[in-house]
Amino acid sequence: MKYLLRNDVLLVQLDGTRYIVTDASPLAGRIRLFDELTNREDFVLEKDVRKAIASGEWLHERPGRQAPLVSPQVQNDPKLDTETEYALHIVREVRRVAKMASISTRAAIERVRGTRDKGRAPCRFPSNATIYRLLTRERNNVPLYSGNKNKGNRNPKRTKEVRRMVVDMASKHFQQVQSRWTLHDLVDYINAVAVVEGIIPPKDRISREYVRDVIVAELGPDLEIDRMDPRTANSFKAIAKAPIVTSYLLERVEQDALHLPWRVVTPDGVSHHVYWLHAIDCYSGMPVGWKMVVGSPRVTDSLQCIESILYSKAEYFESLGLTTGKDCHGTPQMLVLDNGGENKGERIKKLAHLGIEVMHCKANTPQEKPYIERLNRSLKQALQTLHGCTRFDDVDGMRDPEELNDLPMTMEALEKWIVRWYMEDWANKVLKRLLMTVFTEPSARGNTPWKRWHHSAELRGQSVALPPPFQEWQRTMYHYERRILSRKTGITYRTFCFKGDALTRLISIYGENYVDVLVDPDDFRRVFVLGPNEELIPLVNTYADEATLGYSFDQALQVLNEAEEEDAIGEAERLKFRIALFHASAAIAPPRPTAGKKSSHPKTSKETSVNAKKSQAVERAKNAPLTQSVKASASELEAVCMDFDDVETLPVIDRRSGDAG
Repeated sequence: MKYLLRNDVLLVQLDGTRYIVTDASPLAGRIRLFDELTNREDFVLEKDVRKAIASGEWLHERPGRQAPLVSPQVQNDPKLDTETEYALHIVREVRRVAKMASISTRAAIERVRGTRDKGRAPCRFPSNATIYRLLTRERNNVPLYSGNKNKGNRNPKRTKEVRRMVVDMASKHFQQVQSRWTLHDLVDYINAVAVVEGIIPPKDRISREYVRDVIVAELGPDLEIDRMDPRTANSFKAIAKAPIVTSYLLERVEQDALHLPWRVVTPDGVSHHVYWLHAIDCYSGMPVGWKMVVGSPRVTDSLQCIESILYSKAEYFESLGLTTGKDCHGTPQMLVLDNGGENKGERIKKLAHLGIEVMHCKANTPQEKPYIERLNRSLKQALQTLHGCTRFDDVDGMRDPEELNDLPMTMEALEKWIVRWYMEDWANKVLKRLLMTVFTEPSARGNTPWKRWHHSAELRGQSVALPPPFQEWQRTMYHYERRILSRKTGITYRTFCFKGDALTRLISIYGENYVDVLVDPDDFRRVFVLGPNEELIPLVNTYADEATLGYSFDQALQVLNEAEEEDAIGEAERLKFRIALFHASAAIAPPRPTAGKKSSHPKTSKETSVNAKKSQAVERAKNAPLTQSVKASASELEAVCMDFDDVETLPVIDRRSGDAG
């Protein structure tokens, strides 16, 4: 019965105190309880006891009452429900008849049996023994029927040795990262070892279900997660705990790089390695920024996509020939990026100076940015019928357009189709998540992305964060360097010298001292010096002109390396000479004579120079003798010949000091 009876036990969950009911009859609204710990009897308000039992703070136990292991309420058995309802009606009827007629229980059972209409009874009338058991169960407040899930043998099907062997083999071979073993292989191996070691008879076989149940019970409920690559397990086994909730426009913006499954005609040729960087506002679902890139995206590409989030795209729409008023832009409060290389570095960190909080997701966790991932799938599914697509049965790369003579589109055409899909299809699509906000945000209106943005920004008057001044954005885009300003070389950075008309002004302001230099790593043609009032003063690369391509610094250095022609023969000859030079330099010179007076170095050098010039004159006369077409007569020779023995010699003057030698 659902009443407190004498000798019932009340167990306090909080501290484990046990009370035994010594008198369940209320006295002044109180019942008497015996405390086993203190050996004292206390009077406790009955309403407090009822309240504690109802809330679960106290547990009610009755001697002789054994609750079933599986509650009948959770067995989902309609037949059990019908039998229980019929049995409860019979038990209550037997008790009523026995009390009203003052007869025994046996006589009441027979009288109730005789009044039952067998044609209308939903079940067979229970036997006398069954009714007595039902009466006892009702008195002890336990379910009248336990149900089929409480039947059967509760002893283990296999011995502890078999269970230990299954757990040991499964942990060593099956539950390993990218294991070669399947569950079928593991079951065969366990049976073979168990028969050889005599654990089971030869004709017996351990079932696959038993092995699986043991692994689940001992090693965890998920058989796949321990066998998966840990880098991707988080993605496949992620648990959706709670939805991402935003309250206003641009509160959270997610950005991702999507590989476009198309062969595209680029200005440099046909490519299938084209990426689409785009961003979505999580509150409204509107795309707010995008950028198409040929090849793997870099940090500059990510920043250009972010730039399209910040500033108006009206001129861009005009260049594509599109007329739309859906120009959504502004400064996001939080920007969610993945862990790719294009989203790292000093320039990405500088976004915090613009009030943009950057959150990087863990690797292989697309569930942390679900809005942009859902947009990725919708974009590919919507446009996969365009020419040059490599998708087949919704799988990228399963179709070769060249073999099917499927001519590819140009970059401009594909970009225009994507933007049109943004503005004409996705912006007007009813999203379930926007529809469901009627329960959490009744004031929000609009079930499509554009209606939600338009209603929030223009009708509700919700403020959209203003974009930063473009000069501040430029400072974010550049690297900061601390360099010496030189009159001769200007600013030197990565082997390049930067000068220009502004160099004179910078020298007059700062002199030849350290200055702050802003460098765009994707344009080696110029750098900027931070001038007064944070003015950006440009200096031009001395090796670049108007026709020079806008290489990045890495590309420019690569071009220089490729331009250096390596002459193996010339390099070998040059190395041979240097070795001979070093050997000669390392040789020990003979000692100089020390006898006599040491001559001065200037006088020795002067005499050596005079003798060298005389030797050169003799050599020239020897190599080029003077010849005449007509020989001179003896008288002429005699007239020409003169004797200079009596002529006084001129003094020798030192050219350095001017003194006579």
